[in-house]
Amino acid sequence: IKDENVTKYRYALVESDTTTVGKQYAILKELELPIATLVHSGGKSLHALVKIDADTFDEYRTRVDFLYEVCKRNGLGVDRQNRNPSRLSRLPGVTRNGKSQHLIATHIGQATWEDWKEWIEDINDDLPDIEEMEICTEEPELAEELIEGVLRVGHKMLVAGPSKAGKSWLMMRLAAALAEGKS
Repeated sequence: IKDENVTKYRYALVESDTTTVGKQYAILKELELPIATLVHSGGKSLHALVKIDADTFDEYRTRVDFLYEVCKRNGLGVDRQNRNPSRLSRLPGVTRNGKSQHLIATHIGQATWEDWKEWIEDINDDLPDIEEMEICTEEPELAEELIEGVLRVGHKMLVAGPSKAGKSWLMMRLAAALAEGKS
């Protein structure tokens, strides 16, 4: 039960005593953490064994710190005393203080740490939050027409055609007609 006895860094324990069990479950599901087992502690928390699959202790620490930070940013106050690799979790089917500990789910969220990290980085892209906008049911007021059915004040018009089709001549006559107020 000591960190120096750990030879494989496969899982990290995520537990919160500061958030209700229902909210914990909702956040854990929403974050799509690569959870191997999710156990109700028989008390006020859920114990999620999250797949870390680190090769070294340093990699384990880095991944757990990242995991806990993501949880914290998303409203799950994680118990940071659980970040050591030798931390024990609750055992489903055992009674604790007169309350049954039970298994809630297995293999939920992303399949691997790498899949989850890529997924979480894609959704946490530092873009501003989406805001709802009111939908306008009235049509906007249109600008005055310069050329009926073709061009309005403040708008742009493009005239295209093959060489020698008379585009320049058309534009000169159009400019003169508009300047004189004629059709």
